[in-house]
Amino acid sequence: MSVNKTYALYASALLASLLLTAVGYAWKSAAEFEPVTRAELGTVQAQIGLGANPAAVLQSNELRVTLQTADGSPVHDARIAVELAMPDMLCGTYQVKLEQAEPGIYTGEAVPLMPGTWQAEASFELDDGTFTAVHRFEAAR
Repeated sequence: MSVNKTYALYASALLASLLLTAVGYAWKSAAEFEPVTRAELGTVQAQIGLGANPAAVLQSNELRVTLQTADGSPVHDARIAVELAMPDMLCGTYQVKLEQAEPGIYTGEAVPLMPGTWQAEASFELDDGTFTAVHRFEAAR
């Protein structure tokens, strides 16, 4: 093999390696989610987030939901149901039990079962009606 062909082969291998690295970096960046999801639920504003980002797999991660009216007053005794699931996976869902930690703040323990993208889908029964908000997050070992 000539020297020119050898250099061309090495250059092609280097270029392919750089391209794969760039694609991997872009994919990883696309999987990053905001630490808190904000949602308008009629006249109520909600914030949903986890204490850790990324969430720890097979460990307890605090899930926190904050509800307040437009004037900043906390929403007391809200009825909230939260379900954890991995989108596009057939591994099932499970409920996160929330308790009111203080006025307008509801907490529970979320335990992602495996690494990857998860979502906490929260359903709210409020005076204005029933609303849903989804917080997507990443879980890692």
